[in-house]
Amino acid sequence: MLFTNKEKVCKAIYDCNPVNMNGVEKPAFEYGKFIFTSGKIQIFKINHRVITSDPKKRRDIVDELTYVARDWNADHIVSSESAGIPWGTLVAYELGVGSSVIRQNGELMGVIPKDVERICGVDDLNTTYRTLLCVVKGVKSLGADIKNYTVIVDREEYTPENEAEFKKLGIKLIPLVTGAELIDYGLEKGLVRKDKIELIEQYKKDSDAVVLKIIKENPEWVLNHKRLDRTYEFYKNNDKIKKALEELIESDNSKEKTH
Repeated sequence: MLFTNKEKVCKAIYDCNPVNMNGVEKPAFEYGKFIFTSGKIQIFKINHRVITSDPKKRRDIVDELTYVARDWNADHIVSSESAGIPWGTLVAYELGVGSSVIRQNGELMGVIPKDVERICGVDDLNTTYRTLLCVVKGVKSLGADIKNYTVIVDREEYTPENEAEFKKLGIKLIPLVTGAELIDYGLEKGLVRKDKIELIEQYKKDSDAVVLKIIKENPEWVLNHKRLDRTYEFYKNNDKIKKALEELIESDNSKEKTH
């Protein structure tokens, strides 16, 4: 069995807090309230674009990604656009193999050589499997094959449908760490602000309850968020959260009619 150095990866992510040109600290890992591209409401965010700006932390992450890809004897690396590109490129460089990118529409950027036999996917993270499925299907549509995928962080927030589809394709996914492992590391090492600990513990026990709390306490933020439509789509099969969103939208519509 392949074992990655989870503590090394967690430490690299938590320790990465560069200060930008305006003197503002930009942590790679932070707690708050966020709506991801998928529409998922979450209390923590990992910004892998921040990590690439720190050569030492980047080195720690690339070492582990390369370790996984090398164990699979990868002779070509594919990644998704756009956050996955630097990680796939760096791993391919370390292995001395080629790399290419699959766009969100499944189109190939670059070339997968005819003599390639062992393609490995390398990306920054997995949330719902949507991006990974796009890459895998894009590779297969070209007549090539892919069996393995590694990501820095697996948030493990996928829908049952996406998870089943990914497994049906026979792809082995190995994340360097999971979102839960990152949270546990921060709590264990005392790296989490005290005012966030209760929320984090609650999220671990019942994430839906925390999402409902965020919606209730931040109605304007939710309503005005550019990803509101995606959020509604993401939670369409979650009766409680879907109802909360519908009530919020209906209440807002009623206010507009009144005025």
